[in-house]
Amino acid sequence: MWWLTGCCDETVLRVLGDLQSMSFDSLKLSEGWREDALRVGAIVYALVPNGDRPSWAAGILSKCCEKVGEVPAAVQAIPKLAVSSLLWSQAHSAFGKVRQMTLVAEREPTDMRRKALLYVAENAAKVIYNATGSQDAFDRDSGAWLVRCSKEFADLVEDESFTAELWRVISDVSAGCPSMQGWDDWSPDDGL
Repeated sequence: MWWLTGCCDETVLRVLGDLQSMSFDSLKLSEGWREDALRVGAIVYALVPNGDRPSWAAGILSKCCEKVGEVPAAVQAIPKLAVSSLLWSQAHSAFGKVRQMTLVAEREPTDMRRKALLYVAENAAKVIYNATGSQDAFDRDSGAWLVRCSKEFADLVEDESFTAELWRVISDVSAGCPSMQGWDDWSPDDGL
C-alpha cells in the first residue's frame, strides 16, 4: 500500500488490521475521532509520511496553543523545531522540558486546559523527534496519542467551531496522501 511507505512499525500492522475489520461504508472519521480518538489517531498517523510528521504535529500543537492565554515558552518552542530536519533532534530535549512542567501540573491544582496542552506538546515533541529515525525513538504510537490528547484538549475548550478547525488540521495529512475528505463513502472494493 503506497501510503504506508516509511511507516514500518507495529502501529501500522495494528492499523492495517483495523482497516480490514472496519466497515468504511459506515465509518466517518471525524465522528470516529469523537468516539475513539486513539484508534482514529493511529489511522491518521499511519497516513502521514514520516518526513511530513513534524509539520503535521506542529500544526496540531499550534492550533491548540491558540486557545490558551499564556503558552509556556517551552511549548512555544516545539513547533519551531518542525521547520527544518536539522532541528528535529532537539525535540528530545524539548520533550524533557515540557515533561517536567507536566509532572508539576499533575501534582498541583492547575488549569485543566493548560495541563491538556502540555500533553499535546509532549506528544508533538515525540512525533517530531521520532521523524529523525533515531535508535532512541519515543513510543511508536506517539502520533495516535497526539490526536487523542488534542481531542481531550478540544473537549475542554468546549467550542464546536474550534473542534472542527482542529479536526481539519489533524486530517490534513499532506498533499502526498489521500485526503481524509470523502472517506465516509470509501469501501474496500475501492482499494487504497
